[in-house]
Amino acid sequence: MGLCRVCSEALMEVHFRSLRRPNVGFKVAHPQHHQHTRQACWICKEYSLWLEEDFPETFQTWKSGQLQSFFRQSTQTSTPKKDTWRIAILGLTLQPVGFSSQAELALDVRLLSVQEFESCTIPGVRTSDPAYRANLVGAWLNQCIGTHEKCVARRRRLAPWYPTRLLLLGPGYSDVRLIVSAEHHLQGPYMTLSHRWGSSMYTKLTSGTMEQFKNHIDIDDLPINFKETMHIALMAGVRYLWIDSLCIQQDEDKQDWKVEAQLMGKVYSHSLLNISATLAKDDTRSLFDQSDHPFHPMFLNLPCMRKVRVFQVGNPKAKLKRFQRRFQKTWIVDNDIWDDDVERAPLQTRGWVFQERFLAPRILHFGEQQLAWECHEISALEMFPKRVPPGMMRGLRSDIVDNDSAAQTSTDTDLLEFRRAWDQIVMKYTKTNLTFTKDKLIAFAGVAKAIEEARGDTYLAGLWKSTFISQLAWTRGRYDILHYPLESSFGRAPSWSWLSSDSDVLCPYPEKIRKHFATVARFPDSVSNGSSATVANGAVLLKGLLLRITGVEWDDDVMSEFTIGGFTLQEGISFTDTHLDLEGTKEQITERMKRGIALVPLFATDEHMQCIAIASIKTIAAGMPTAFCRVGACQVQYRKFHIHQGAIHPGWIEDPSTFFFQDGPSQSLLHPVARSLIESVELALTAGKQRLINLC
Repeated sequence: MGLCRVCSEALMEVHFRSLRRPNVGFKVAHPQHHQHTRQACWICKEYSLWLEEDFPETFQTWKSGQLQSFFRQSTQTSTPKKDTWRIAILGLTLQPVGFSSQAELALDVRLLSVQEFESCTIPGVRTSDPAYRANLVGAWLNQCIGTHEKCVARRRRLAPWYPTRLLLLGPGYSDVRLIVSAEHHLQGPYMTLSHRWGSSMYTKLTSGTMEQFKNHIDIDDLPINFKETMHIALMAGVRYLWIDSLCIQQDEDKQDWKVEAQLMGKVYSHSLLNISATLAKDDTRSLFDQSDHPFHPMFLNLPCMRKVRVFQVGNPKAKLKRFQRRFQKTWIVDNDIWDDDVERAPLQTRGWVFQERFLAPRILHFGEQQLAWECHEISALEMFPKRVPPGMMRGLRSDIVDNDSAAQTSTDTDLLEFRRAWDQIVMKYTKTNLTFTKDKLIAFAGVAKAIEEARGDTYLAGLWKSTFISQLAWTRGRYDILHYPLESSFGRAPSWSWLSSDSDVLCPYPEKIRKHFATVARFPDSVSNGSSATVANGAVLLKGLLLRITGVEWDDDVMSEFTIGGFTLQEGISFTDTHLDLEGTKEQITERMKRGIALVPLFATDEHMQCIAIASIKTIAAGMPTAFCRVGACQVQYRKFHIHQGAIHPGWIEDPSTFFFQDGPSQSLLHPVARSLIESVELALTAGKQRLINLC
C-alpha cells in the first residue's frame, strides 16, 4: 500500500507549509471512494475507516462522489541529531470541509533520510511467502542468540530451569505428549505461547486427563494457533513447548494453578522464544491470518528550505542570508505502524500477557499486518527487519532491567529515570484486563521480581523502597467513571498501594523533587508485602502534616472546587492542572467528609505539590497514632508556563520571581492561592507540626 496522487501532493504541501506557514490549512478534492481505495492509499484508508465509524453519512457521500477535504499540519517533532539519527515526525489532520475543529482525523508521518531507511531495511521486496518468513524468523533468532550482547549476557545469568510440565514434540508432527520435567533428563531449550483464551471446546489438562496427556495428545482437537506454534517449534529444532491450558491442571479446586501461577515469571523468562498470537481476539484465528495491508515506506522528494549565501552586488564581503526551496529525498512511513501491530493489538489487553511480554527474552509477534520481533537488543518488523527506527516504538523492554550499572546507583537522576520507567509500567499494566481481579498481584509478581533482582531494591506491594514517597502520589484515571469502594480492596493490598484499585492508574509526571514534606518512619514488613505474595498486607508509618479538607463544591456529580484550611482551589481539566481525586460517589464522599478527610503533603516540584487524601479508620493501642486508610490523592499546581498567544487564565498572575524568556513566546505564571497554601505547609513544617500517620 502506498499513497494516491491527491494524498502524496497534499503531504508534500503540508510539509512545505510547516516550514513557512505552520497551521495554515488547504483544501483538496478526494475522488469518489471505491472498493480498492483502502488497498491503494494509506491516508485514504485511515480517513475512510474514521468516517465510516464516526460519520457514516459523510462516508456514504464520499462513496457516491467527490469529497472536499481540509489538510492541516498539527504538530512537528524534530529531535537533535544523535549519532546518525534525527527523529522527525510530521503530524497532520484531515477533515471534510465544513466540519468543526474538534472533528478531525490525526495522523503522524515519520520522515526518514535515505541513510536512516537503509540502516533499518534489507534490499528486496517484503513478501508474505512462507519461505521468506521462515528465513526472516531464523535470521532474527540466530542473530539474537549469536551476536546480541544484552541477550547473551541475560541468558548466562539464568541458571538452568524447566517448568513443572512440558509438551514433548516429535519426532513426527502429530507426535505430542505431556511430560513431567522432574521425571526426565531434559536437554535443550523450550518455547512458550502467549494467547487469548476463547470459547473453543478442546480437551485441557486436568487431574482426570493427566495420564491420557502423558500418553498422547490429539492435535486435531487443539486450537489452530496451538498447532501452528508446535510446527514453528519443530521448524526451529525445539522439542519442548509450554502452553498454559495444556501444562497447568484446569481443575475446579485451582490447587495446581495456585502453585504454577507463582512460577509463571520463571516459565517465560527461561524460555528460548515466546510465540505471541498478538493479532487474535481468541484461539480460533490463525497466526498467519495477516488480513490487512500495511503502508509500505514510500520515497518522496519532500520540499525543504535550505539556507543560501548570497553576496551583495558590488560588495563581495556582504553576505545576505536567503532561503531557497529545495527538494530532499525522504522516505515516509506511518509512525504508528508498531503500535498498530503490537501495542494496540487485542492480546496486549490481557493482564497476564503483560508479564509474559516483559519477561520473555525473545518474542515473535504475529500481528494484524506483519510479523514483529522483540528482544533485549532490538525490535524489528517485516517492514524494518534490521530494527524499528528509533522513536517509533514505546514498548516495555526498557533499560529498567537491562542496565545493571544504573540499577546499582541511587543518584537523584538515576532515581528520576527509574520513576519514569516504573510509572510507565504501572500505567500500562493497570489498563489491561483480568478475568479475575484477585489475580492483580500474582499476574504482576514476575515483573516485580525481575526488577527487584536487577536493582537490589525492595518491592513493597507495587511501590519501591527507594522511591516510596514519590510513588504514593498515584491517582485514578480522570475520566474513569467507575468508582470502586475502598472496602472492595480489603484483603488484596493495602490502601496506599495502586494494587488496591481496579481502575486505570495515572502517575504524576516525574519531575525533580525540590521539597520533601513527608518521610517514612517505618516501612511495612517486606515479607508480608513481597512480590511473590498473592495477598499484600502491611501498614507504613509516615511522618507528615495533616491538612483537613473543609469543603467541596459540585457541578452536578463532578467536583468543581475544594477548600483546604481556608484556601479554595478550582478543579482543572488537563493532566497537569490542580485536581482532587477522592474515591467513591458524590454521596459516599459527602458522608466521609462528615467524619473527616485530610491531605498529607508528600513533596513539591517546580510546578506542583503532590498529596494523598486519608481518612481515619480506627484508634489502636494507647500511645500509638490513629490508623488511616488512603482514600485519594491531590495535585496542586502553583506555577506553569504560559503561551503569550492566549489570555491568562483566571486566578493566575505573572510570576515576578522567575526569569522571562525575552525572545520566546512563553512566560512563567504563578497561582497566588496555591502558592500561599504551599507556603503554609512550609511554615508548619518549620514549626515542627508533623505527626506520625499509620497508613494501612
